Amino acid sequence: MRHTISRNFALKWFEKEPELIATLYREITGEEVTPSFDTPTNQQRLARIQAWWDEHLSELLDSLSDRERVVLDIIIKNFGWLVYDSLENLLRFLSSVFFIDKNDLKKGLEDLNTRRFIYIYEPLTHYSFLFLSPFIPLQTLEEPIDENLAQHFYDLLPPIIGLLAYLIAFTPRSSEANEIHRIDFQKLQSFFEHSTASKHIDTYLKNLARIGLIQKYNNRIVIQKTMVDQMRQLPLSSLFTLAFFYETLEKLEFQKSAFLTLQWLAYSRNEALPLREVFFYYCQHVLTTLPRQSLKSMKVFLQKEEQNFLLFIKNLEKNHIITIQRHNPLQISRQDSLILNPFYRALLRHEDISAFFSNTSFIVEANGEIIVEPDLHPSIHLELIFLAEPKEIHTLSIYQITKRSIYKALAYGYTINTMIEFLEKHSRHSLPPQLIQTIRDYGEHYRHPTPESFRILQFPSTSSSLIADHFSQESIEIEPHTFLFFDEAVYQQVKNFCTQHSIPFKENINFLHQSIVTYPESLEHHIKHLKRFIDNLESQSMFFPQQDILKVRLLSQKDFELLSEKTPEH
Repeated sequence: MRHTISRNFALKWFEKEPELIATLYREITGEEVTPSFDTPTNQQRLARIQAWWDEHLSELLDSLSDRERVVLDIIIKNFGWLVYDSLENLLRFLSSVFFIDKNDLKKGLEDLNTRRFIYIYEPLTHYSFLFLSPFIPLQTLEEPIDENLAQHFYDLLPPIIGLLAYLIAFTPRSSEANEIHRIDFQKLQSFFEHSTASKHIDTYLKNLARIGLIQKYNNRIVIQKTMVDQMRQLPLSSLFTLAFFYETLEKLEFQKSAFLTLQWLAYSRNEALPLREVFFYYCQHVLTTLPRQSLKSMKVFLQKEEQNFLLFIKNLEKNHIITIQRHNPLQISRQDSLILNPFYRALLRHEDISAFFSNTSFIVEANGEIIVEPDLHPSIHLELIFLAEPKEIHTLSIYQITKRSIYKALAYGYTINTMIEFLEKHSRHSLPPQLIQTIRDYGEHYRHPTPESFRILQFPSTSSSLIADHFSQESIEIEPHTFLFFDEAVYQQVKNFCTQHSIPFKENINFLHQSIVTYPESLEHHIKHLKRFIDNLESQSMFFPQQDILKVRLLSQKDFELLSEKTPEH
């Protein structure tokens, strides 16, 4: 979303205003025409008007006065619109923020109005605003993608996918607070101690849990393949936005004004911006979402929103989304400035970051080790974690194909052939024949879970860890203290082991007849929730509810006569 009010939307509004189209057509061509309610006729007239603007735009822009350029620049900076409760208050606010004489602003608006550069829109329930002529292209200065961003992604992506791989392979126990049990969390931290993200593992877990990717099932922290599949279907920028912004947006109660301000920061110039200027545009975005009757006093509104704005930017700073350049390190003041951090700028601009992950291959060793470089494409990396267990997550991540990992992949619905095809497709070198045979051998001993081919045994909580350690390669712990065994010979070994150590157990052959993992609050739910939220931001109905009657008109002299009248509050 490069700007909130797109040219296409504005042209659609114009199509509903036959009188305005006829007036503009007469001004440009000199031909007397009557308003028409015929859509093709109006579209032809709009095309003629657009062609005239395209032909004369350069000379029109060159002829602008300094005051017109200043006002036009402010409007364009806000994606082509300015919202207000009254023009008087708007001019006073602009004057105080940009240190521009109010009379110059007034004159600039009048001149832009006369020259058809801007129009006024008056909905019935929301505030009026000025918007840029749809015949003027609203260009946001494109900046080349920052190559240094690659390191941000390489530092973040392998640890996050590695964390998912760890959860799939080891399903740590959960605590009463629905977090990873203290002892298992220490093991997890120890595993990632040499990773670049070791200090942020807890944050990653909480963020991923926020979007429903990580869930508690009984006393285990687990992840579903179907959820990962949904994430793989998202563009990379959306995946990161989902994972890193969901918690922030939730804290902000999914306020559209907050999200629009973040979008504005992403598309504004890539330098530190004064807080007062950011506050102005923040208030603009708040006003767009308020009913007209809700604002009784502009002064009270500004006082209230100033407090909300401070909370907003403190939240962004806490989440490392922005950096505040403070004059006083202990407090925020209007002399301060802020800048959006490059990583989040890229996400909010929906930049194509797939170029950073052009690598589609990994190294497969004969012993089943798989070496993954940080630029491996995420969809391939996410596929891999269901086939192999993580051994090391670092600059180069190492996974290991084991009997247990093959069994887990088969339990997740993969087949031996699909696993081998995946490895052959993405292996940088020819897949070692002995590894292919090993995978096939593992598969021969695997039987799809049916009452006739598997054994599910439940053990006391005091003894289950002993079973897990002793039979780690021959079983899958599908529920706390409950293990799935695929081999009859292993089943007999377990029985003998339990007899020797006096460990009681019971069989539960009906366990898999039920749905093992069901999450009503799944990632799919959260994706739909956030997608619906973002869709609303990009839709016409956000600022212009369908129940409103559209009315677009030019600024009149009466509007500007009101500017000379004093208002009690501003």
